[in-house]
Amino acid sequence: MPFRRIAIAGASQSPNGHSTGYAIAKKLLLERRERSRFDSVTILGRKKSSADKQASIDELVSLGAEYLPIEYGNVDETAQALKERKIDCVLSCLAVSDPKAIGESEVNLVKASAKAGVKRFFPSQYGPDDDNLPPERVWRISQRKSHVANLGQKLGMEVTKVVTGIFYEAIFTDNGVFHWSDDGKSTPKGIICGEERSGEVMAISIDDIANFVSAMLSASDTSPTANRAVRIIADRYRTGDEFALFEEVTGRTVERVRYPMGDPINDRGKFPQYPRLVAGNHYYVDPALSDNHLFPEVTPLTLREWLKKQVAETGSASLRFPGGGTRKARL
Repeated sequence: MPFRRIAIAGASQSPNGHSTGYAIAKKLLLERRERSRFDSVTILGRKKSSADKQASIDELVSLGAEYLPIEYGNVDETAQALKERKIDCVLSCLAVSDPKAIGESEVNLVKASAKAGVKRFFPSQYGPDDDNLPPERVWRISQRKSHVANLGQKLGMEVTKVVTGIFYEAIFTDNGVFHWSDDGKSTPKGIICGEERSGEVMAISIDDIANFVSAMLSASDTSPTANRAVRIIADRYRTGDEFALFEEVTGRTVERVRYPMGDPINDRGKFPQYPRLVAGNHYYVDPALSDNHLFPEVTPLTLREWLKKQVAETGSASLRFPGGGTRKARL
């Protein structure tokens, strides 16, 4: 049976102009309005939320969402709120770069969801295929994610981990975690660690992941996605190919800034971590394990198609996202 009453944590728009939770929430709300696929979509937010998130919250409410301020530390109160709304699926999209979000807030959300009788929990995975990485290549954020997923199953809920590889948006966010630099005027700069084309990368757009998650929730039979990692692959390429595609689509030259490979796991806090993770195959997903076939109604964009779409929509060869250049990289 499909899930009808959805709650989403971490759905406010982020300062860099894109957010997995926001994209998923917006997709579900549009599906609810246009196809009556969901009975309710509830946005969970902190009682003390920052003012810069209010605009995105207001937009989601205008589309039909209920905004529910909660205190993650109060498990009983959160559980009661979920139970009163008969929530049958909780999606966590809490910021994975914040240790407290995964280490405390999401753990409490799992406990509250189980206590409320929620059937399915989606942890804030959306990244590497950790289940198929050697232990020495699983880094600290992924370890926290695994703990959350395991706890959800231990408490009696079905759990779905969505494996995406890397997001196109993350790669091309000005001054983001990949240290892409593009002010729209100067020559854009991108980082390559180690040898060019040494790492194989799986990637997808945030909007397409929202499409896949919507399909997972509204499927007539949701059992194929229960208690497992669901691996979604939109495109695969070698490190450095993304810059060649950018040049092809925009006609602009990218300056390659090169760094030694280093150790992305043990060189904690050293620049640049995410490009090292990609070059070290941490975002590789075995194509043989792809679950795209479970959702034939969704056709994700390749990186080339996504780049062309961004240029067409913005009318510019610069891919700076709203708020780009204001966000400090958190490594």
